[in-house]
Amino acid sequence: TKVPQINTLVIPYGNRSIITLSDSSTVWLNAGSRLIYPSKFVDKTREVYLVGEALFDVKKNDNQPFIVKTSDVKIAVKGTRFNVSAYSEDYSVQTALIEGSVEVYRINAGLFEKGVNITPGQMAYFNKKSKDTKVINVDVNKYILWTKGLYNFSNTELNRITKQLERYYNIKFKYEDPFYGTIQITGKLDVSQNMSEVLEYLSKLTGLEITEINERQYVIK
Repeated sequence: TKVPQINTLVIPYGNRSIITLSDSSTVWLNAGSRLIYPSKFVDKTREVYLVGEALFDVKKNDNQPFIVKTSDVKIAVKGTRFNVSAYSEDYSVQTALIEGSVEVYRINAGLFEKGVNITPGQMAYFNKKSKDTKVINVDVNKYILWTKGLYNFSNTELNRITKQLERYYNIKFKYEDPFYGTIQITGKLDVSQNMSEVLEYLSKLTGLEITEINERQYVIK
């Protein structure tokens, strides 16, 4: 048999993409993400490597488990639909399960270390600093809205939202006062709309002024 090629799909900021793998599993990739995958799965496991955020719809195959690796965690999959957010600049890796079942392990887990099992409607939140994984109940639909260009957030720090907008539109925000980044806001953004309308709405939500310095840079004051 031919040795499979290792492919790397890089999604630049300002873009998103959908890919179908050789086993018919589908992956939606968010802006600023990278997926490394073989042209054909020939090993005992089907392994892919993710940097960034992706929604996986995995074809069930009990004889060949599907595994998603990030720099911090390994997610063993039974045939299922789940979202993984593993951007290198974030403090956490978040795995939200829509259907099926997954098990989340630390990348350098010891031989006898148990993985964390989650069921649909739960999220495994891996803290990169403490190396702990917490399981929380969430509305998983909120975590896949990005595939439709929608962002829904509740009591979310502004700097987390501006980070997502930076990836989506390929722009940069600068805070006049770093404290503004910690303001918590609740709302919904439809980023598929005109960018200026989205920034205007964000400005209304926060009560802060968002000023354009140039096409790619904005200051929040």
